[in-house]
Amino acid sequence: MSREHGAARSLVLMHADVEVDVELEASGARRRPHPWLSLVLAWLVPGAGHWLLGQRWRGVSFFVLLVMTFAFGWGASAGHAVSLEHHPVAFWLQLPAGGPMLLALGFAPGLAVPPPEVVARLDLALTFTMVAGLLNLLLVHDAWERAVVLRRGACAERGRPR
Repeated sequence: MSREHGAARSLVLMHADVEVDVELEASGARRRPHPWLSLVLAWLVPGAGHWLLGQRWRGVSFFVLLVMTFAFGWGASAGHAVSLEHHPVAFWLQLPAGGPMLLALGFAPGLAVPPPEVVARLDLALTFTMVAGLLNLLLVHDAWERAVVLRRGACAERGRPR
């Protein structure tokens, strides 16, 4: 389905409960990034996959939401929340957070025993970091799905097979 808007056309694509409004220039469809690129960028930097797809505000808001959630948990634990040795289950649930998790892993205090005031809030910190990881997993999937829909629409506009 397409709608005319002056010199530019707008293509509304609907697939798997995802509606994406693609602005097409009068000269034809712009080339869309490959879904794998959106997936990798969305994992490394939360919101970057949406930014790449042209959804700037969505990407920025996802970045702020995820990084602040992860940073709160990491800061509340004084860096002790990210540890494969001490918290193996939490580690694998934090891993989808991507770049923030890898950055926190680089600054982790290692095998040091956390002080008692950190131990008191460690459960809360682990919860925040795990939630950030799982939320980013959803955002990575969303960026992937939106990139697939945009790419299919761009290929259909040019008459090429998907």
